[in-house]
Amino acid sequence: MKSHQFYLPFGLVAIVLFQQCTPIRLYQDEVRYFTEIPLKHQKQEDTKIYFPDDLKPERPYIEAGVVRFSGSGLQRTQLMAEKFKTQAQQLGMDAVLITPGARTGFMAADFGTPPGDTETMMDVNSGQPEGEFIAADGFDSYGIPVLQGIGIKYLDNIHDIEQAVKSEKVYFADKPDEILYIKAYFLNGETKSIDYDKQLAIDIHNNVVEAYDLHHLIHQQANWGYRSYDGRVTTRALYKTPDWKLKICRLIYDFEDRKSIKRIVVRYPGQEKKDVIKLYRKFGEVEMKEIYQLGLMVYKEKLAYDDMNRLVTRKIYKVKDKEEHLWLVAEYNYYQNSELKKYLDKAVNKKS
Repeated sequence: MKSHQFYLPFGLVAIVLFQQCTPIRLYQDEVRYFTEIPLKHQKQEDTKIYFPDDLKPERPYIEAGVVRFSGSGLQRTQLMAEKFKTQAQQLGMDAVLITPGARTGFMAADFGTPPGDTETMMDVNSGQPEGEFIAADGFDSYGIPVLQGIGIKYLDNIHDIEQAVKSEKVYFADKPDEILYIKAYFLNGETKSIDYDKQLAIDIHNNVVEAYDLHHLIHQQANWGYRSYDGRVTTRALYKTPDWKLKICRLIYDFEDRKSIKRIVVRYPGQEKKDVIKLYRKFGEVEMKEIYQLGLMVYKEKLAYDDMNRLVTRKIYKVKDKEEHLWLVAEYNYYQNSELKKYLDKAVNKKS
């Protein structure tokens, strides 16, 4: 099989975070991790915030990433710290070592909106909606207070990597012995490599399997930017280069469950193509997707989980004239906790 490698420079990702003149014009995420160990599934304590004059924790830890909180208007540092603490806990940090002083950063966006689409813009000072506007492919930025620090994770709180996907195997449903490709993942869900024999396999990966993968559309960090409102991410954009957007995803939430995404609308700048992905949940997990193009359902996915609520299979059906034909199967394999030590050793060595 052909093998394409996609190794990521974990130690360098934080460099981009606070450069005000970065050419990637998008909202930055709240965290840039130094480690690929997923933190959100780990044992969580009451996250502590350490200011520059505080004594630092003596308990062994790794520096997990740069975390920041962007306020609105002239917020007091103490109020920002309380909100920052809540955010850091949600990110899986045990503590954050605040770097000296609150500072002014920049929020910026260059998503653009197709003609006729409207979005709600937030007032920087009040945090309330300003009203509807039609966005352009321009670059808007404004100064805001930013609190930032180094997020840390205590070594004895890191115990589980079994929620992290290790590999994805894809094959035609009627030819289970003929593997189209095998995709390997880093612990943090980013792509490590893809092994395949035919161009058809990579086309299927790019245009179907990854294109409608929920981790890719909702959680993946590399080369993605986002826009948020009222504590929820509402728009994400994938960049090929700083000025070349590959796709723009709008996330629509369930009215009764503010954290539950019920629909994803994917646009491809410069193309007529638009995908609408409807999500159907059972016990909180997505059990079925319907993918529409030009108003017609073209694919349906049925998802199965194990007793640890981990996705184990995606069955992808082609839909034509309302008839479903099982086409592809994606199977997922996960990391084992027995592999954790080498990742902890690597993180400790990097810190030292």
